[in-house]
Amino acid sequence: MSVSTKYRDQLSELKEHQKLTKQARDEHAKKAASAIKQLQRSAKQAAQDLPPAVAAVSQTLDELEQHFTEQAQAAEQALRQAPSAPDVFSVDLNRIDWQRHDFRQELLATAITSGREQLYQFNDGEQREVPRLSQLLSVNRSYVVGSHDDSQAQAAEALGAMHERVCRLTAMMPHSAKFTFIDKQGLGANFIYQSSLPRTRHVSADLQKTLEEIMADIERINRSFTMQVQSLLQFDESIRRDEGFEFIMVANFPEGLERRNIEALARIAENGPRCGKYVFLQLAPGASYPSGVSLKNFKNAVRIGSDVLDATAPGRGYVPVTPPVMQAIFDGAKAVEKQASDLSFDQGTQFSNDLSQWWQDDPTRKVSTPVGGSGAKKNDLQIWFGEGQDSVCAHGMLGATTGAGKSNLYHTFILGLACRYSPQDLQFYLVDGKQGVEFDAYRQLPHARVVSLYTSPQLARSVLQELVDTMERRNTLFTEHGVASFAEYRKAGEPGGKMARLIAVVDEYQTFFEDDRDGEGSELMLKLVSQSRSAGIHLFVGSQRFNVAGMQKQQAIFGNMHLRVGMKMTAADITALNEFQSGGKTLLRACKEVGQAVINDSLGDDSSNLSGRIFRMQDETRKTLLAQLQQKWQQTYPETTLEAPVILNGSEQPKLLENPQLLHALKSHAQRPDAAAWQAFAQLPEHLGGLGATEWYPVERPRAFWLGKKPTIYGQQALVMRCRTAENVLFIGDNAEARVGMLALLTAQLAVAHAAAQVQVFHFDGAIEGSPWHGVVHAAAQGVGLPLHELSDDQLASTLTELVTELERRRGLNAAERAEQPLIYVVLNDIQRCEALQMQEGRFGDQQPSAAGQQLQLLLQKGAELGLHLLVAADTLRGLLGVLEKSALNHFRHKVALQMTDDDSFKLLNGRQAAKLQAAGPKPIYALYVEEMQNRQEQFKPYAFRDLADLQATCTSLRDALTRWER
Repeated sequence: MSVSTKYRDQLSELKEHQKLTKQARDEHAKKAASAIKQLQRSAKQAAQDLPPAVAAVSQTLDELEQHFTEQAQAAEQALRQAPSAPDVFSVDLNRIDWQRHDFRQELLATAITSGREQLYQFNDGEQREVPRLSQLLSVNRSYVVGSHDDSQAQAAEALGAMHERVCRLTAMMPHSAKFTFIDKQGLGANFIYQSSLPRTRHVSADLQKTLEEIMADIERINRSFTMQVQSLLQFDESIRRDEGFEFIMVANFPEGLERRNIEALARIAENGPRCGKYVFLQLAPGASYPSGVSLKNFKNAVRIGSDVLDATAPGRGYVPVTPPVMQAIFDGAKAVEKQASDLSFDQGTQFSNDLSQWWQDDPTRKVSTPVGGSGAKKNDLQIWFGEGQDSVCAHGMLGATTGAGKSNLYHTFILGLACRYSPQDLQFYLVDGKQGVEFDAYRQLPHARVVSLYTSPQLARSVLQELVDTMERRNTLFTEHGVASFAEYRKAGEPGGKMARLIAVVDEYQTFFEDDRDGEGSELMLKLVSQSRSAGIHLFVGSQRFNVAGMQKQQAIFGNMHLRVGMKMTAADITALNEFQSGGKTLLRACKEVGQAVINDSLGDDSSNLSGRIFRMQDETRKTLLAQLQQKWQQTYPETTLEAPVILNGSEQPKLLENPQLLHALKSHAQRPDAAAWQAFAQLPEHLGGLGATEWYPVERPRAFWLGKKPTIYGQQALVMRCRTAENVLFIGDNAEARVGMLALLTAQLAVAHAAAQVQVFHFDGAIEGSPWHGVVHAAAQGVGLPLHELSDDQLASTLTELVTELERRRGLNAAERAEQPLIYVVLNDIQRCEALQMQEGRFGDQQPSAAGQQLQLLLQKGAELGLHLLVAADTLRGLLGVLEKSALNHFRHKVALQMTDDDSFKLLNGRQAAKLQAAGPKPIYALYVEEMQNRQEQFKPYAFRDLADLQATCTSLRDALTRWER
């Protein structure tokens, strides 16, 4: 029951009590008069009986007076105890302190003050005012103020009544009252305050256009009704509040209006109230109507009082509101934040707290979840993909301006599906655009296979490529098992292994097409949307508008995007839309609030539009659901380890322990892999956790080391070292944290590739003592338990001599004996600072290698094929050429270049590639891997040194994983 209805009922009870009190008073007065007459007759007949009779009359009068006093006191007490009317029902709005009024509260104007019923005066001077109430929102009426016969003074009072009604409605419904002001004769002068109101409709210069928009809104709302819900008042409160109640206030009616305007207003007046549209007409004195129309067109019109009330008199009318009070009401209503929708996620997923009901839906034909309600229902806004009874929905797209609630829709959609389908039946690829972290929370979602944040254009296109590759792998599998589609494969019992539907949710999907001169993104997207539905793969993309810059073959792509979801957009964007027909555009124009949406699953055809409000997903609800989903996985599959999703972060450097290939190698072997096991791992495809290496011959003693992350989903930047000529590694560039980080973690990975007895490691650290980079390689080796021979500047020369001797010894061994020799790695960090290796002036003034330098170059040239490899790091090419001849560069098969000068890049790579690595800024750090023999260059994000604590934690975790192999 609304506050206004309850208050009106209490007033009725009070009036009934007053009526009974008056009846009692009248009854006792009649008894007293009758008694007096009887005594007078008795006095004439029996004078001797006079004294007793007088005493009886006196007693009767005393009793009557006492009874009347008790009744009056009871009536006064009842009136004093009657509830005071809320501020918004006060007859005189000027008496209220609007600075202290709570505008967060809404009172639906099912009834509204329309005058004064009575003003009671108590004996102690206190007054109690009882307002006269009239129905408003709950009845099918339009309203007329004033008369065509009014004087100008009376017309001014009628207009004042309109202003008072605007103030009262604003105070009662600050969040849901909306006004449309029409003043053709006064050109808006009669409603000069409209810009101060929180919600108004813009009135076009072509009034008919505005009226047609209102009629379109009525038609739209009518389509939301059901047999059970047939008025806006019956809508769910949150959706009703978003829709709002609109009051069309017309001054000096019908002056300045055309016949078609009046006919449109009459239609709105007749059909609008059930849809929350109410017409108020202030009649102009002496006005005449266009031919064919009159006030009779407004069949449901009733008059409201326009008389100005004095301070005490009862009656229909109003008390004029002063301009300062009007402004205080408008400011208060405008300042308070609109209440958020309470159409919550659990209203659409009512089993969200009952884990036993989760994961019960079957994805064989389709996946579907409610994401909101249309008003008549709370959960009838659905998003689905797959095959319905007589329709398909392959892919979808979302258009919404900033702040429209796009992120909330994603969360509702993802978690709605995650509660209905198990991770073995449905999986997600979640991709945020270049500036996005909206999907960061889904690292822990059991259904997530890929979570990509701050996604670069190249990485975004790699997601499309991986989805296309997955589609093709699935189609090959279908052919092998004699089925044609995902649905048939599921019905056949999944003979080739479990297969889940895949949904890629991509926010800011224009990233696909940025920096894409060759149109690769458009080609991949077209191939995916036109062929992947039968493979159970679906794409749901979003941006601020449907069509985005850089996209090619848009018409062909959009022809496969059956689902269109529109939220709040700019008027210009809506007008330019081709993705919705006219009816859909009309609905989109009504999406003014956060969370309002139009959903169409039939390529935008007007017959399939449904508009409403998206569920609100609170942060705490999302966190709780994610924790419960993990709990559900553990309960359902206690013997199965949850596969961690691939995490891609375009703004961060990758972490070694998040490398799925390394993790697969560590976890899939109970003991240290032998040569055959390493070969099997290496030849495993990247998407299954392997290297995808085609050349891996155990006789060459190959081993893999990871340097960072490629800009693809599964691609890790690895180098494979073999016992071949020039199998040495050079790290060069001016970024010390990446240069030293890669060198240190490659050294740590030696413990993965080799048992301690199979490897010898020598280390020279040229980093300046006291700098962050000094001791980093040593700390990495110590962290994984790898023995390291530390070399000072003086010791390096003698060690190189010993290694040359070892090299000569190995030359004399046969192939089988060489295969038994431990592999030797010489790690030279900041080699440019090694005094023993500095170039010396020759006989003719040229620069020549020192004796130690000559031995180093001999090892570079001859050592790798005999199992002796050099891992060298230098800050600049100039510094490197201070210890090595330029020809020595040819003996580094593996080069890793960081940002450097144009000159160094040209000398090292014959191009500017390395000089442009950080063109977009210093972070994230990029590197270029160059494989000389195959003339291959690959840009990637390298592992980087953060601090010693982070490095030690990484190496300790790696050592703990390796301990299992050594047991």
